[in-house]
Amino acid sequence: MFAVDKYLTPFLTPLGAALVLLALTLLLLASGRRRTAFALLLVSTLALYLASTPFVAAALSGLLERDFPPEAVADSPSADAIILLGGASEPALPPRQAPHLNRHADRIVHAADLFKAGKAKWIIASGGSWPFPSANRPEAADMRDLLQNLGVPASAILLEPDSRDTGANASLSAAVMTTNHLATALLVTSGIHMPRAMASFRRAGVAVTASTADVYAIVSPDWPVTNWLPSPLALVETSEAVHELAGMLYYRLRGWA
Repeated sequence: MFAVDKYLTPFLTPLGAALVLLALTLLLLASGRRRTAFALLLVSTLALYLASTPFVAAALSGLLERDFPPEAVADSPSADAIILLGGASEPALPPRQAPHLNRHADRIVHAADLFKAGKAKWIIASGGSWPFPSANRPEAADMRDLLQNLGVPASAILLEPDSRDTGANASLSAAVMTTNHLATALLVTSGIHMPRAMASFRRAGVAVTASTADVYAIVSPDWPVTNWLPSPLALVETSEAVHELAGMLYYRLRGWA
């Protein structure tokens, strides 16, 4: 799954697919098939526009987020551990002086909030060094430091520093739980990632309850026209949703979900 997830699915995202279609358009033009090339260019342009609108981004995100909606920390059940999945930060490579928090950083805050609310006595930080192996420091270590900054004691944080994808998050975190005699866990990740994560952890035999950190299926109720204006952020959200939908399809074809 690692090679498929990291190297092939980027070409299924709107931008990657648009580049592939553009290359095909140029080949058609070179072969003299101008009408077909024009039609393909029109379709790819329209598809890229739609993918960059908040409306489409929210619609696709909603398909993934609907089964595991977020809930207030106070309403969360308790468990033996909180499993925090990586993908929320990037390493402190020069000239950075500290790890960079990205748009999924809600995961780290949410895990800390669950711990401080007494929902579990342990946090398992799961994440390796991909795609920054030169950093020589797994994301799990960065998450540990960030959790400490948020008030979680180091003695309550267990590291899983070797995973490079969701399947490895599950199997390696399961081993950490077994080693530490932990039976149940709250799984913390983003809403669009939760379906694939839950499927992976259940397949690994871990008794997990979803604890969604952030959601993207939101459209503007005040200025509806902006939902149809192209937005770089919406394109990012659509791309992540397409990546997860492709991942779920792959998992189902393999019998993993």
